[in-house]
Amino acid sequence: MKKVGFIGVGNMGGALLEAILKKVSGSDVIVSDLNAEKTSYFHEKYGCEVGSAFDAAEKSEFLYFCVKPQAAEQTFNEIKSALISRSEKPVLVSIMAGVT
Repeated sequence: MKKVGFIGVGNMGGALLEAILKKVSGSDVIVSDLNAEKTSYFHEKYGCEVGSAFDAAEKSEFLYFCVKPQAAEQTFNEIKSALISRSEKPVLVSIMAGVT
């Protein structure tokens, strides 16, 4: 089980993750993003695991949603079954403006 999962590591998500990595080891983090360059950066620099949004939802104690609001519905549909099947639900943190 990973301590922290990130779905979206663009400008805002990446900045938040950089701050978290000052306190959490990269080996305790899983990252997912459509841009492979972004995930490769965190893998190479910090040793973060790279996976799908589903993987992050399935493996994380704390799950950060850092995607653009227009991608919210698609992302939620991708991870829904991973979250429903978990006996211990993760703490969900969203930085998406206007999405409840």
